[in-house]
Amino acid sequence: LHERMEGDMSRIFNGEMLYPRQLEFHLASDGKQPCNFHCGHCQGSMGDQSLDLDTNKVLNLIDLIAGRTEYVIFGGQYTEPTLDHQLLDCLTRVKKYGSNFGLTTNGSLLKRLEESRGFLSGLCEIAEDGDYLTLSLDAGLPESHRRSKNTQEYWFDEIIEGLRLLCSIKARTGSPLTIRVCYLLNRWNMSEAEISNIVKIARGLPLASLRFSVPYAIYGHKFSRVRRYRDRWELPTSSEAQQLLEPYVSQDQSELPYIFYFGPEHQNVDRMNFNQCVHGYYQITVAADGYVYRCSSIAQPLFSWGRLGPIPETREELETMILRNQDRSFDCSICFEHGARCNRVALETNTWYDSVYGGDSAP
Repeated sequence: LHERMEGDMSRIFNGEMLYPRQLEFHLASDGKQPCNFHCGHCQGSMGDQSLDLDTNKVLNLIDLIAGRTEYVIFGGQYTEPTLDHQLLDCLTRVKKYGSNFGLTTNGSLLKRLEESRGFLSGLCEIAEDGDYLTLSLDAGLPESHRRSKNTQEYWFDEIIEGLRLLCSIKARTGSPLTIRVCYLLNRWNMSEAEISNIVKIARGLPLASLRFSVPYAIYGHKFSRVRRYRDRWELPTSSEAQQLLEPYVSQDQSELPYIFYFGPEHQNVDRMNFNQCVHGYYQITVAADGYVYRCSSIAQPLFSWGRLGPIPETREELETMILRNQDRSFDCSICFEHGARCNRVALETNTWYDSVYGGDSAP
């Protein structure tokens, strides 16, 4: 955030419109089903899963931004971006203007998309340093994956095939695309066999990292319930996970893949007690329902009070929304009252700003 401000933190809340570091899109999948999985830890599972975002408007908005943001991210609160037939068009458009892209996917369609459209080859061709793909795997064996993703079909082997295919194309072409794998621990996938198998797979591929963590409580619940979840599930599971993962985690960050555990203490709900939000200088999000939201954590109809407006069609409309998102008068305690919580970046930047400036005076 300091770099985004060019070292001048007095630019925060001074009325100047500054493009955030990243713009995030939650594409509306195929417009029919939000996602082909039904994960129990899905953060968008509580509310209405509207699919009203026109991908052509996304392409238009990328044109309007024209490299003004460092990153353009494609993920989803409740949607799977690879279901959208225009995803590669979006990524290619991002690169046209010199921004980096990030893509978060469940990986289920990677192999099929390469076979039908050459998607992975196209991805590797356009990628530059800083571009990344994150695969949310959450299992080390087929049965635990089926249970974790709550599907009738077994997808694990096909996902691993797709991941290996992507890695082989990356190696053959010399693509600088960064590939990361995430593994959320649960009651089905915390065995020695699960962990050893996924670590073996990861170490055999040119991955940047393999991250283990414990799923957070679903957004939209009262903080009292989130605390109970933390105390009854997150913390005990975290203790067990650290012992289980100790033989596998990397000892040096130069190791590839870098294998690490990310504990729940880094997003403790009791840290979310500040009043002002500076995350608008870091990110803004266009959700699958066709609206622009203050951040990715609230980008769903359940938090409609966080809408800045429908997806803009002009740069002036976009910049007006960005400026509204960087408003000193917005009291982010409304997020906490509605069970919305900060992501890691927002938590760290807001905690810092509150501790240094008390949340009520500009630098």
